[in-house]
Formats: sequence, structure tokens, C-alpha cells
Amino acid sequence: MTTKLDNDGEITEQVRKAWLWVKDSPLVIDDENIARFYDAIVRPAFKDGPRTIRLTKEQSEEVQTSFMGTVRGGLSGLFGMFTAEAEGSAQRQKTKGGNEGSEQELVLEPINTSHRQLEQLIVYYSLLYPERLLVGDNTALLDWHDRHLAQSLPRALCLIDLPPGLRFIPMAAEFENGKVQRLFLDLASKGGRELPAYDRDRKAGYWLSLTELAEPARAAEVIEEASAEHGRIDWIDFRVVLDGTGRSVHLHLESRGRYFTGAFAYMVIRRVVGHGLRIVGTLKDGPDVNVLAIYEK
Repeated sequence: MTTKLDNDGEITEQVRKAWLWVKDSPLVIDDENIARFYDAIVRPAFKDGPRTIRLTKEQSEEVQTSFMGTVRGGLSGLFGMFTAEAEGSAQRQKTKGGNEGSEQELVLEPINTSHRQLEQLIVYYSLLYPERLLVGDNTALLDWHDRHLAQSLPRALCLIDLPPGLRFIPMAAEFENGKVQRLFLDLASKGGRELPAYDRDRKAGYWLSLTELAEPARAAEVIEEASAEHGRIDWIDFRVVLDGTGRSVHLHLESRGRYFTGAFAYMVIRRVVGHGLRIVGTLKDGPDVNVLAIYEK
């Protein structure tokens, strides 16, 4: 599902709640890729100063109704929720066609921290590319893939609420000493099982086999042992089976050695089983997600 408003208003509440994720402290956040994505999507408008977005009265009302519900202060209140610098956004009344207040301006100031950049990216998408701002759960990921939503540009920004009970299968990681380790092979070795040969036509069964092996304690131990030998994690890939048929998503996260091993071995792998996780990222074909930030529930 996307941020378009349903007739019953259900998605309005879903999007409103999802936007509030980024007001929390992330478990893990990818500063460099957020900065690059922000630079590609938003920053060009800021080369010579702030960016002004002009919205008709109808557009501004639709944004407020569809995306924020009852935010006090109109559109300026909307931006106040997503940027720490309230003065970075302003609401101005314009006269157009003799009708006072028929056009509004939003002035966006450039920002340089990853948390605020991610907030402003969500707002920017909601105003200019609402059809590319995707909000949903594990089943929505499969729907987005089936609808080929990863193939259009700009790249879709997705907010994914993963339910409890899913298993994160550690697939591979690169460590600070330059070693790239195929963690899924370590997982099979610890489980005392020989994996079947990978067959692209029967990959669902392959991922189901790995899910059986990815008991949380064992999966965490595989990451901990590899990190103890090779150092902190530069990047790590997970595979998550999304339904009983074996359909799955690939998650890629670049941490660049900034986080303790426990952030992945315990906080991600173990907590998702009991509590679920929230992920913000960019959608690739696969389904595949470049993870920009992970939030706990």
C-alpha cells in the first residue's frame, strides 16, 4: 500500500504513525547513505539557498488531511514535526487570481544531520512524490515487488513495520579487517546440516531451510564469533522469509564499524522475534531493501 488516502481513511493513520518512527532514536542508522540519498533527491535545490515549494490551497489541504490528520499550525506545523529547526519552514499566504490564501509557500532550509535529513526526505516525498512513499508490513513488501514498484524513479522510500516472529538469517558480512564472511555457511555448520545446492527455480525451499537453521541464539552466535575474529561489522546482509511459502526479502545495511556487534547479534536478531522491528529504507528489485535506519518497538 502507498500513502494515497483510502476511502475509509485507514492509510492516513498508518502513515501518520509511521512518520513518527523517525522521531525516535534509531537502533542503527546509515549516515553516509542517507546523506547521499538526501543529496541526490533534495540538496540540489539548496545549492544557492533554501528551497521553496508552492502548493495550491487544495494541495495543502490534501497533504494535511491525508498525511498528518490534525496537526496544529497548518503546513508549518507539519514541518515543525519533522525538523528540529522550526524556523526552517514557513507558511505564507499569497494572492492568486484575486483569491486571498489560495496559494501557500513552504521554505525548506538545508540540514546536515542524518536524523533530520531522513525526516525531511519523508516530508519531501510526501509533497512531491507521494506515490513513491510506501508504508506497509511484510506482506506489503511482496505486493510492492509484484507491482514492480522498485523499477520507477525516483527510488521508492519505504517504511516497513515488521511483526514479531520473523527470523533474520545472517547471510554475509564484511568486517573491519577486510574479511568477507558467508555467515549462512557458518549457520549451516553450527546446525550440523548440509545445505542443498542453490536452485534459482526452487529458491523458496532453500530460504525455508535456512530459516529453520536461523534459531535466534544460533544466528546471534554466528555473528558474534565472526566479529570476535575479524572485528566490527562494515556491512551486513540479512534474508527474511516473509510468509509460509518461502518468499523473502534481502536486507542490506552499511554500518561502517560504528556499532557494537550486539546491535546486530542481539538487538536485531533476537528482538525481532519477540517484538518486531521498524525499518526505513529504499526499495530495490528482488524484493530487496537498502536499509537506512532500524527502529525498535
